Amino acid sequence: MGRELALYYGAADSETQSKADRRTVVLDSQGRQLLSYKPGLNVGAHPQEVLEDCEFLFGD
Repeated sequence: MGRELALYYGAADSETQSKADRRTVVLDSQGRQLLSYKPGLNVGAHPQEVLEDCEFLFGD
């Protein structure tokens, strides 16, 4: 399987990268990228950050 999506969303740097990096991408209803997160070492706080940003963008 290719790495087209991982390359497109920045989760991989090349086709030969063994694994894609962890990344969260928020898309709108037309498939456009609104937000992108690379959680890094603070994975525990990451879901809350994404939720707060989505609530800000889309309302409660």
